Amino acid sequence: MVKKKVAKHAIGLLESFFPNSIIERIVQHTNSYLTKFRKNYSRPRDVRPTDMVEIKALFELLYMTDVKKTQHLNVKYLWTSDESGVECMRSTMSRKKFLLLLRALRFDNFEDRAEQKLHDTFAAVTDVLDEFISKCKENYQVGEYSTVDEMLEPFGGCYKFRQYIPSKPAK
Repeated sequence: MVKKKVAKHAIGLLESFFPNSIIERIVQHTNSYLTKFRKNYSRPRDVRPTDMVEIKALFELLYMTDVKKTQHLNVKYLWTSDESGVECMRSTMSRKKFLLLLRALRFDNFEDRAEQKLHDTFAAVTDVLDEFISKCKENYQVGEYSTVDEMLEPFGGCYKFRQYIPSKPAK
């Protein structure tokens, strides 16, 4: 249950857990990466710096893909102008900008990540994750009838701490 009355609408609730300080940090690191990334483009104007409004819009679009159960669709279909597309996607930002932001999205300083990874497996997200966890503790209180359970998501990617558990169905 939410500890206090934090918001009257969904955006306010989101801002309780992801305050502007987190978004500003993401904007700063994403813009640093975009500056480096810009030299790979023949038209540098296609890779303009982002701001808090665009990053919030990106997160809201990602949230909407989950709400609309379209997260497994090709991005091209989400921006089509017929009935199969999602109108809020087209009206929020271009598909090109959406893909660019997804490619450039950074939660940490990418230049010193290799050094950080030596002592922190989650170096890419540690700063943002720590602040998010503190906001969760500040804004959310577990009720007396809560249950903690495990959930295993099937994932075939490569990571250091992968475990093979033969008794689990989603190996």
